[in-house]
Amino acid sequence: MIMKIKEEKVRYSYQRSNYIILIVLMICLISLGVGLFYIQAQHKQLKENYNSLDQEYSDYKETTETSLVSLSENLTAIEKEKQEVQSSLGNIEQKHKKLTERHDLLIEEVKKTIGKINVYQDEIEDSMEWVKDNSEIKNEKIEYYLRPGNCYKITEHTCRIKTGCFFFINKERLGLNYMYDYVTSNEVDQLQSIQEFLGNKGGDCEDYSLFYKAEFNYILDQCLKNGVDRFTIEAWQGSEDPEETYGVEYSNMWYIQGGTDIDLEKGYIYPNIVCGYLYDFVRGSISGHCIIGFTKEKIENINDLELLNNAPLIEPQNGIYLGKVNDESSNIFLINEKNHKELYSYINIVITDNDLYLFSDEYKEWLGYSIFNEELAETKNALIEGIDGE
Repeated sequence: MIMKIKEEKVRYSYQRSNYIILIVLMICLISLGVGLFYIQAQHKQLKENYNSLDQEYSDYKETTETSLVSLSENLTAIEKEKQEVQSSLGNIEQKHKKLTERHDLLIEEVKKTIGKINVYQDEIEDSMEWVKDNSEIKNEKIEYYLRPGNCYKITEHTCRIKTGCFFFINKERLGLNYMYDYVTSNEVDQLQSIQEFLGNKGGDCEDYSLFYKAEFNYILDQCLKNGVDRFTIEAWQGSEDPEETYGVEYSNMWYIQGGTDIDLEKGYIYPNIVCGYLYDFVRGSISGHCIIGFTKEKIENINDLELLNNAPLIEPQNGIYLGKVNDESSNIFLINEKNHKELYSYINIVITDNDLYLFSDEYKEWLGYSIFNEELAETKNALIEGIDGE
Protein backbone atom coordinates (compact mmCIF):
# COMPACT_ATOMS: atom_id res chain seq x y z
CA MET A 1 0.00 0.00 0.00
CA ILE A 2 2.71 2.18 0.90
CA MET A 3 4.49 1.31 -2.31
CA LYS A 4 1.45 2.06 -4.42
CA ILE A 5 1.11 5.39 -2.85
CA LYS A 6 4.74 6.06 -3.53
CA GLU A 7 4.33 4.98 -7.11
CA GLU A 8 1.38 7.21 -7.52
CA LYS A 9 3.29 10.02 -5.96
CA VAL A 10 6.14 9.32 -8.22
CA ARG A 11 3.80 9.19 -11.22
CA TYR A 12 2.09 12.38 -10.15
CA SER A 13 5.35 14.07 -9.63
CA TYR A 14 6.50 12.94 -13.03
CA GLN A 15 3.34 14.20 -14.66
CA ARG A 16 3.64 17.47 -12.87
CA SER A 17 7.16 17.86 -14.05
CA ASN A 18 6.03 17.15 -17.56
CA TYR A 19 3.35 19.78 -17.28
CA ILE A 20 5.79 22.27 -15.99
CA ILE A 21 8.19 21.46 -18.75
CA LEU A 22 5.38 21.70 -21.25
CA ILE A 23 4.32 25.03 -19.84
CA VAL A 24 7.88 26.24 -19.90
CA LEU A 25 8.21 25.01 -23.43
CA MET A 26 5.01 26.74 -24.39
CA ILE A 27 6.17 29.91 -22.75
CA CYS A 28 9.47 29.62 -24.61
CA LEU A 29 7.64 29.01 -27.84
CA ILE A 30 5.42 31.97 -27.27
CA SER A 31 8.45 34.09 -26.41
CA LEU A 32 10.22 32.84 -29.46
CA GLY A 33 7.15 33.61 -31.56
CA VAL A 34 6.89 37.10 -30.17
CA GLY A 35 10.63 37.61 -30.63
CA LEU A 36 10.44 36.25 -34.14
CA PHE A 37 7.54 38.60 -34.96
CA TYR A 38 9.48 41.52 -33.54
CA ILE A 39 12.57 40.50 -35.44
CA GLN A 40 10.55 40.18 -38.65
CA ALA A 41 9.02 43.61 -38.08
CA GLN A 42 12.49 45.07 -37.46
CA HIS A 43 13.78 43.25 -40.53
CA LYS A 44 10.98 44.70 -42.61
CA GLN A 45 11.63 48.19 -41.26
CA LEU A 46 15.37 47.83 -41.79
CA LYS A 47 14.77 46.58 -45.31
CA GLU A 48 12.50 49.55 -46.05
CA ASN A 49 15.11 51.88 -44.57
CA TYR A 50 17.76 50.14 -46.61
CA ASN A 51 15.72 50.48 -49.79
CA SER A 52 15.05 54.14 -49.05
CA LEU A 53 18.72 54.78 -48.35
CA ASP A 54 19.65 52.83 -51.41
CA GLN A 55 17.27 54.96 -53.51
CA GLU A 56 18.63 58.13 -51.94
CA TYR A 57 22.11 56.88 -52.65
CA SER A 58 21.20 56.13 -56.23
CA ASP A 59 19.57 59.51 -56.63
CA TYR A 60 22.51 61.25 -54.95
CA LYS A 61 24.92 59.25 -57.05
CA GLU A 62 23.05 60.20 -60.21
CA THR A 63 22.85 63.85 -59.14
CA THR A 64 26.50 63.83 -58.15
CA GLU A 65 27.53 62.26 -61.42
CA THR A 66 25.44 64.83 -63.31
CA SER A 67 26.94 67.65 -61.24
CA LEU A 68 30.37 66.19 -61.81
CA VAL A 69 29.79 66.20 -65.55
CA SER A 70 28.49 69.78 -65.36
CA LEU A 71 31.41 70.83 -63.17
CA SER A 72 33.78 69.18 -65.57
CA GLU A 73 32.19 71.06 -68.46
CA ASN A 74 32.28 74.30 -66.45
CA LEU A 75 35.89 73.67 -65.58
CA THR A 76 36.66 73.18 -69.27
CA ALA A 77 34.80 76.38 -70.12
CA ILE A 78 36.57 78.24 -67.31
CA GLU A 79 39.93 76.98 -68.53
CA LYS A 80 39.05 78.17 -72.03
CA GLU A 81 37.83 81.51 -70.70
CA LYS A 82 40.98 81.77 -68.60
CA GLN A 83 43.09 81.29 -71.71
CA GLU A 84 41.01 83.91 -73.56
CA VAL A 85 41.35 86.33 -70.63
CA GLN A 86 45.08 85.74 -70.52
CA SER A 87 45.24 86.37 -74.25
CA SER A 88 43.07 89.49 -73.90
CA LEU A 89 45.20 90.62 -70.98
CA GLY A 90 48.26 90.33 -73.15
CA ASN A 91 46.58 92.40 -75.88
CA ILE A 92 45.38 94.93 -73.32
CA GLU A 93 48.86 95.27 -71.91
CA GLN A 94 50.19 95.90 -75.40
CA LYS A 95 47.42 98.43 -76.08
CA HIS A 96 48.04 100.03 -72.69
CA LYS A 97 51.68 100.40 -73.55
CA LYS A 98 50.84 101.94 -76.91
CA LEU A 99 48.18 104.19 -75.34
CA THR A 100 50.63 105.29 -72.68
CA GLU A 101 53.12 106.18 -75.37
CA ARG A 102 50.35 107.93 -77.35
CA HIS A 103 49.20 109.70 -74.19
CA ASP A 104 52.69 111.02 -73.57
CA LEU A 105 52.87 112.23 -77.17
CA LEU A 106 49.44 113.85 -76.85
CA ILE A 107 50.51 115.62 -73.67
CA GLU A 108 53.46 117.05 -75.57
CA GLU A 109 51.18 118.02 -78.46
CA VAL A 110 48.72 119.62 -76.03
CA LYS A 111 51.52 121.62 -74.47
CA LYS A 112 52.62 122.74 -77.93
CA THR A 113 48.98 123.58 -78.78
CA ILE A 114 48.68 125.62 -75.59
CA GLY A 115 51.85 127.42 -76.64
CA LYS A 116 50.36 128.17 -80.05
CA ILE A 117 47.10 129.31 -78.45
CA ASN A 118 49.08 131.70 -76.28
CA VAL A 119 50.73 133.07 -79.41
CA TYR A 120 47.37 133.35 -81.20
CA GLN A 121 45.84 135.07 -78.18
CA ASP A 122 48.72 137.52 -78.05
CA GLU A 123 48.34 138.21 -81.77
CA ILE A 124 44.56 138.66 -81.47
CA GLU A 125 44.92 140.91 -78.45
CA ASP A 126 47.59 142.88 -80.30
CA SER A 127 45.24 143.16 -83.28
CA MET A 128 42.37 144.32 -81.08
CA GLU A 129 44.69 146.81 -79.41
CA TRP A 130 45.86 147.94 -82.87
CA VAL A 131 42.24 148.51 -83.94
CA LYS A 132 41.59 150.48 -80.74
CA ASP A 133 44.78 152.59 -81.10
CA ASN A 134 43.87 153.44 -84.68
CA SER A 135 40.36 154.54 -83.80
CA GLU A 136 41.67 157.85 -82.47
CA ILE A 137 43.55 160.83 -83.92
CA LYS A 138 46.73 161.73 -82.03
CA ASN A 139 48.18 164.35 -84.34
CA GLU A 140 48.16 168.06 -83.53
CA LYS A 141 48.27 169.08 -87.19
CA ILE A 142 45.18 167.08 -88.03
CA GLU A 143 43.45 168.20 -84.85
CA TYR A 144 44.07 171.81 -85.95
CA TYR A 145 42.45 171.21 -89.34
CA LEU A 146 39.47 169.54 -87.66
CA ARG A 147 38.93 172.51 -85.36
CA PRO A 148 35.51 174.10 -84.64
CA GLY A 149 34.26 176.32 -87.42
CA ASN A 150 36.00 174.22 -89.99
CA CYS A 151 34.54 170.72 -89.97
CA TYR A 152 32.05 171.10 -87.12
CA LYS A 153 30.14 173.79 -85.26
CA ILE A 154 28.54 173.78 -81.80
CA THR A 155 25.42 175.86 -81.14
CA GLU A 156 23.02 175.51 -78.18
CA HIS A 157 24.20 172.04 -77.15
CA THR A 158 23.96 170.83 -80.74
CA CYS A 159 27.00 169.70 -82.72
CA ARG A 160 26.74 169.81 -86.52
CA ILE A 161 29.42 167.81 -88.33
CA LYS A 162 30.19 168.08 -92.07
CA THR A 163 31.34 164.69 -93.36
CA GLY A 164 32.48 166.25 -96.65
CA CYS A 165 34.99 168.32 -94.68
CA PHE A 166 37.14 165.25 -94.07
CA PHE A 167 37.45 164.80 -97.82
CA PHE A 168 38.58 168.43 -98.13
CA ILE A 169 41.07 168.16 -95.23
CA ASN A 170 42.49 164.84 -96.43
CA LYS A 171 42.84 165.89 -100.04
CA GLU A 172 43.73 169.59 -99.91
CA ARG A 173 45.40 170.00 -96.53
CA LEU A 174 47.10 166.65 -95.98
CA GLY A 175 47.71 165.74 -99.63
CA LEU A 176 46.35 162.21 -99.25
CA ASN A 177 45.57 160.17 -102.36
CA TYR A 178 44.22 156.74 -103.20
CA MET A 179 47.06 154.19 -103.42
CA TYR A 180 47.05 150.42 -103.79
CA ASP A 181 48.61 148.24 -101.09
CA TYR A 182 51.41 147.05 -103.32
CA VAL A 183 52.49 150.71 -103.61
CA THR A 184 52.25 151.62 -99.92
CA SER A 185 53.40 148.39 -98.30
CA ASN A 186 54.43 146.05 -101.11
CA GLU A 187 51.67 143.70 -99.93
CA VAL A 188 48.54 142.38 -101.62
CA ASP A 189 46.19 143.30 -98.76
CA GLN A 190 47.67 145.26 -95.87
CA LEU A 191 45.76 147.60 -93.53
CA GLN A 192 47.89 150.62 -92.70
CA SER A 193 48.01 152.32 -89.34
CA ILE A 194 47.12 156.01 -89.18
CA GLN A 195 50.80 156.94 -88.99
CA GLU A 196 51.63 154.71 -91.97
CA PHE A 197 48.71 156.19 -93.91
CA LEU A 198 49.96 159.71 -93.28
CA GLY A 199 53.58 158.75 -93.95
CA ASN A 200 52.72 157.16 -97.29
CA LYS A 201 50.48 160.11 -98.22
CA GLY A 202 47.52 157.85 -98.79
CA GLY A 203 46.25 154.31 -99.13
CA ASP A 204 43.34 152.22 -100.35
CA CYS A 205 39.69 152.19 -99.25
CA GLU A 206 40.38 150.30 -96.01
CA ASP A 207 43.03 152.83 -95.02
CA TYR A 208 40.77 155.77 -95.90
CA SER A 209 37.93 154.26 -93.87
CA LEU A 210 40.14 153.70 -90.84
CA PHE A 211 41.47 157.26 -91.02
CA TYR A 212 37.99 158.74 -91.63
CA LYS A 213 36.57 156.90 -88.60
CA ALA A 214 39.39 158.20 -86.41
CA GLU A 215 38.80 161.77 -87.63
CA PHE A 216 35.08 161.50 -86.92
CA ASN A 217 35.72 159.98 -83.48
CA TYR A 218 37.97 162.93 -82.63
CA ILE A 219 35.25 165.49 -83.48
CA LEU A 220 32.60 163.39 -81.72
CA ASP A 221 34.74 163.35 -78.60
CA GLN A 222 35.33 167.12 -78.77
CA CYS A 223 31.61 167.77 -79.03
CA LEU A 224 30.83 165.51 -76.08
CA LYS A 225 33.49 167.23 -73.98
CA ASN A 226 31.66 170.51 -74.63
CA GLY A 227 28.41 169.20 -73.19
CA VAL A 228 26.71 168.47 -76.50
CA ASP A 229 23.68 166.18 -76.25
CA ARG A 230 22.35 166.54 -79.81
CA PHE A 231 24.09 165.84 -83.08
CA THR A 232 23.40 166.55 -86.73
CA ILE A 233 25.53 164.70 -89.25
CA GLU A 234 25.63 166.54 -92.57
CA ALA A 235 26.67 164.66 -95.69
CA TRP A 236 26.26 165.59 -99.32
CA GLN A 237 24.82 164.08 -102.47
CA GLY A 238 24.52 164.94 -106.11
CA SER A 239 22.20 167.81 -107.03
CA GLU A 240 19.70 167.94 -109.85
CA ASP A 241 21.05 171.43 -110.54
CA PRO A 242 24.62 171.11 -111.86
CA GLU A 243 25.26 174.72 -110.86
CA GLU A 244 24.38 174.12 -107.21
CA THR A 245 27.36 173.96 -104.85
CA TYR A 246 27.93 172.30 -101.51
CA GLY A 247 30.31 173.92 -98.99
CA VAL A 248 32.52 171.23 -97.49
CA GLU A 249 33.61 173.48 -94.58
CA TYR A 250 31.98 176.31 -92.73
CA SER A 251 34.02 179.14 -94.32
CA ASN A 252 32.34 178.20 -97.66
CA MET A 253 35.67 178.81 -99.36
CA TRP A 254 35.78 175.21 -100.56
CA TYR A 255 32.82 173.59 -102.19
CA ILE A 256 31.70 170.77 -104.47
CA GLN A 257 30.11 171.72 -107.78
CA GLY A 258 26.79 170.01 -108.46
CA GLY A 259 26.27 168.89 -104.89
CA THR A 260 23.77 169.57 -102.12
CA ASP A 261 23.64 168.83 -98.40
CA ILE A 262 21.65 166.02 -96.77
CA ASP A 263 21.28 165.44 -93.02
CA LEU A 264 21.50 161.90 -91.74
CA GLU A 265 18.66 160.58 -89.63
CA LYS A 266 18.92 161.75 -86.01
CA GLY A 267 20.84 159.59 -83.56
CA TYR A 268 23.16 157.82 -86.02
CA ILE A 269 26.48 159.16 -84.73
CA TYR A 270 28.84 156.20 -84.14
CA PRO A 271 31.04 155.38 -87.18
CA ASN A 272 31.91 151.80 -88.15
CA ILE A 273 33.96 150.55 -91.07
CA VAL A 274 31.84 148.22 -93.21
CA CYS A 275 33.46 146.27 -96.03
CA GLY A 276 32.30 143.84 -98.64
CA TYR A 277 31.36 143.57 -102.26
CA LEU A 278 30.44 147.24 -102.81
CA TYR A 279 30.64 150.02 -105.38
CA ASP A 280 34.14 151.50 -105.47
CA PHE A 281 34.34 155.10 -106.67
CA VAL A 282 38.00 154.68 -107.68
CA ARG A 283 37.47 151.55 -109.76
CA GLY A 284 34.01 152.66 -110.85
CA SER A 285 32.60 149.17 -110.33
CA ILE A 286 31.35 146.68 -107.74
CA SER A 287 34.35 145.07 -106.00
CA GLY A 288 35.94 144.61 -102.60
CA HIS A 289 35.47 147.97 -100.91
CA CYS A 290 35.10 149.67 -97.49
CA ILE A 291 32.82 152.54 -96.47
CA ILE A 292 31.45 154.02 -93.22
CA GLY A 293 28.15 152.99 -91.60
CA PHE A 294 26.74 155.00 -88.66
CA THR A 295 24.82 153.41 -85.77
CA LYS A 296 22.79 154.89 -82.90
CA GLU A 297 24.73 152.86 -80.35
CA LYS A 298 28.23 151.45 -80.30
CA ILE A 299 28.62 147.90 -81.58
CA GLU A 300 30.05 145.89 -78.68
CA ASN A 301 29.37 142.28 -79.74
CA ILE A 302 28.06 140.05 -82.52
CA ASN A 303 24.41 140.61 -81.57
CA ASP A 304 24.90 144.38 -81.90
CA LEU A 305 25.52 144.03 -85.63
CA GLU A 306 21.75 144.33 -86.06
CA LEU A 307 22.25 148.02 -85.17
CA LEU A 308 23.50 148.42 -88.74
CA ASN A 309 19.96 147.91 -90.05
CA ASN A 310 18.97 151.20 -91.76
CA ALA A 311 22.36 152.68 -90.84
CA PRO A 312 23.28 155.60 -93.15
CA LEU A 313 26.36 155.02 -95.32
CA ILE A 314 29.11 157.47 -96.26
CA GLU A 315 31.90 157.05 -98.80
CA PRO A 316 35.00 158.04 -96.79
CA GLN A 317 37.03 159.07 -99.83
CA ASN A 318 34.68 161.98 -100.65
CA GLY A 319 32.00 162.13 -97.94
CA ILE A 320 29.08 161.43 -100.28
CA TYR A 321 25.88 159.90 -98.91
CA LEU A 322 25.26 156.36 -100.24
CA GLY A 323 21.88 155.49 -98.70
CA LYS A 324 21.03 153.06 -95.88
CA VAL A 325 21.99 149.49 -95.05
CA ASN A 326 19.36 146.88 -95.96
CA ASP A 327 17.48 149.46 -98.02
CA GLU A 328 16.79 150.05 -101.72
CA SER A 329 18.35 153.51 -101.38
CA SER A 330 21.76 151.83 -101.36
CA ASN A 331 21.07 148.20 -102.39
CA ILE A 332 23.76 147.33 -99.84
CA PHE A 333 22.78 144.59 -97.40
CA LEU A 334 24.30 143.09 -94.28
CA ILE A 335 25.00 139.47 -95.11
CA ASN A 336 23.60 136.71 -92.91
CA GLU A 337 22.88 132.99 -92.91
CA LYS A 338 19.61 133.39 -94.82
CA ASN A 339 20.54 135.86 -97.56
CA HIS A 340 24.22 135.06 -98.24
CA LYS A 341 23.39 133.24 -101.50
CA GLU A 342 21.12 135.94 -102.89
CA LEU A 343 23.02 139.21 -102.45
CA TYR A 344 24.83 141.11 -105.19
CA SER A 345 26.15 143.95 -103.04
CA TYR A 346 26.76 143.12 -99.40
CA ILE A 347 28.69 143.81 -96.18
CA ASN A 348 30.67 140.90 -94.73
CA ILE A 349 33.26 142.72 -92.60
CA VAL A 350 32.64 145.24 -89.80
CA ILE A 351 35.43 147.06 -87.95
CA THR A 352 34.47 148.93 -84.78
CA ASP A 353 36.64 150.84 -82.32
CA ASN A 354 37.45 147.65 -80.41
CA ASP A 355 36.85 144.64 -82.61
CA LEU A 356 36.70 143.18 -86.10
CA TYR A 357 33.77 141.01 -87.22
CA LEU A 358 33.78 138.73 -90.26
CA PHE A 359 31.02 136.66 -91.85
CA SER A 360 32.44 133.16 -92.32
CA ASP A 361 31.62 131.52 -95.65
CA GLU A 362 32.46 128.16 -94.10
CA TYR A 363 30.31 128.43 -90.95
CA LYS A 364 27.70 130.78 -92.44
CA GLU A 365 27.78 133.01 -89.37
CA TRP A 366 29.45 136.14 -88.03
CA LEU A 367 32.70 135.71 -86.09
CA GLY A 368 34.75 138.25 -84.17
CA TYR A 369 38.23 138.74 -82.75
CA SER A 370 36.84 138.91 -79.21
CA ILE A 371 34.76 135.73 -79.63
CA PHE A 372 37.68 133.84 -81.12
CA ASN A 373 39.85 135.08 -78.27
CA GLU A 374 37.30 133.82 -75.73
CA GLU A 375 37.05 130.44 -77.45
CA LEU A 376 40.83 130.14 -77.49
CA ALA A 377 40.91 130.92 -73.77
CA GLU A 378 38.25 128.27 -73.07
CA THR A 379 40.10 125.72 -75.20
CA LYS A 380 43.37 126.49 -73.46
CA ASN A 381 41.78 126.15 -70.00
CA ALA A 382 40.20 122.84 -71.00
CA LEU A 383 43.54 121.55 -72.24
CA ILE A 384 45.30 122.67 -69.06
CA GLU A 385 42.63 121.02 -66.91
CA GLY A 386 43.03 117.86 -69.00
CA ILE A 387 46.75 117.80 -68.30
CA ASP A 388 46.34 118.58 -64.59
CA GLY A 389 43.63 115.96 -64.18
CA GLU A 390 45.44 113.13 -65.93
